[in-house]
Amino acid sequence: DHDIKLVGQGSAYDTYHDSDEYFRSLFSTMVPLLFSQMADNSHLYCFFSITNLEFVYGTLEQAGFQVNRRPIIWTKPGIRSTRAPEVWPGAGYEPIAFARKGNKPLIQKKADWIEGIKPPPPSQKGHPAAKPPELYMDLLVRSACIQDFVFDPCFGSGPLFRACELL
Repeated sequence: DHDIKLVGQGSAYDTYHDSDEYFRSLFSTMVPLLFSQMADNSHLYCFFSITNLEFVYGTLEQAGFQVNRRPIIWTKPGIRSTRAPEVWPGAGYEPIAFARKGNKPLIQKKADWIEGIKPPPPSQKGHPAAKPPELYMDLLVRSACIQDFVFDPCFGSGPLFRACELL
């Protein structure tokens, strides 16, 4: 319902569903479909909660993806956010699953962590889980060449498209 917010008809992302049950249901349905539609030699990057690590990698493998079960870690500099700051420490990192379909090599060989890229400030977030275009640029240079097809099934606030433009 992000499109509702974009046209000024309410704050659709305030009702963002982020429970484990919702994520697992959506992910279980989406991953086999993605695998069936992706090019034979392609890569997938997926942001997820570390609490779902086994589920994410198991689902990716079950669909046919090759994984090494070691996420890329985005370390977030600056203030850490949490939904309950008086109870829990803020999240200083975010895991990203990397999966392969076929044998496409990495274009740029990089480490399994990304640092120095700040999350967008709350005033610039168009979505509660917004990522900065620079983060997508880091992932894209690992896998994509000019003229490659790039697809973001969840879209969010669109930083992947900005990253493609910048590259």
